[in-house]
Amino acid sequence: DMLTSSVGGFYLPDIADGQRIMQDWAPALNQMDYFGSGAKVGLIAVEDPIYQKLEAALPASLESIGLSLAASAEISITDTSAAASQMASVVLSFKNQGINHVMIMDDAAELFYLFAEAAESENYFPRIGLDTVNLPAYMAENLPAKELADSLGVGWLPEIDTNDPPDANPTADNLCTSMYSAEGISLAGTNNAEVGFAACSVVLFFKDAFEREIGRAHV
Repeated sequence: DMLTSSVGGFYLPDIADGQRIMQDWAPALNQMDYFGSGAKVGLIAVEDPIYQKLEAALPASLESIGLSLAASAEISITDTSAAASQMASVVLSFKNQGINHVMIMDDAAELFYLFAEAAESENYFPRIGLDTVNLPAYMAENLPAKELADSLGVGWLPEIDTNDPPDANPTADNLCTSMYSAEGISLAGTNNAEVGFAACSVVLFFKDAFEREIGRAHV
């Protein structure tokens, strides 16, 4: 799967499995009435072997809720200028095809940002389907509101998903915050919290695992 291919098979507690995302993404959006009636769905994905494997799972996921994938496009993000040009062509094509729901399989919001720019120039505002990798909280702070109108997403990292995340695990959050504070590091702000809590969750996960199995690991 995506994790095995990209990081050698290590389990990372702050990263959702790519195959599970693709299985659950469309059904979860459907539970929130993202698609509604008359949805014509398009997908934009990163051009990469890992993403291609995951992309192949989306049609079946859509079929499970009575929908089909009307259009799809892959864009390489190795060259920003070339990617912007590709995106402009994709946006025009989707608009001409009447695609009114666009799901973006992203890498750190790069495609989402390019899509928003190109869509703005074409006055094209489909309903966007997002997930945590699209960095929705950050993008909400940096895009015009109309680019995100009626968008919905499925997430697994509250610090990235919303600007007002719920305190799902206050004990762990407080421990991480105190560890950083002891070193003079502040987690104020969405970006700092995102990176800081993600790194801390990995450290605490392995600390707990080692202490359970070995009984002598300490932070």
